[in-house]
Amino acid sequence: MLKDDLPGRIAESQNLRDVYTPMLPYPSIGPFLAYQFTIDLNYSDILRATEMDFVVPGPGALDGISKCFAGAGDVDPADVIRMVSGWPKIT
Repeated sequence: MLKDDLPGRIAESQNLRDVYTPMLPYPSIGPFLAYQFTIDLNYSDILRATEMDFVVPGPGALDGISKCFAGAGDVDPADVIRMVSGWPKIT
């Protein structure tokens, strides 16, 4: 991560997706952990991105969505969260 200047790239990020995406290729960092790190970094002075534009459902959210929205079919779980939360846009 240091060789790739990931900290510098994160510091220049304008949104959460730009923080999340470059973390994914590293060993032992999957979607859940990359999102958790992204949100944690957003609590710092390094980032000030809105959390209303990007979400990655973790295992608990996926389990809850499958129970509460059993008929959702092929709808992306992140879109279910956006719809329920009243987010203005679905990306």
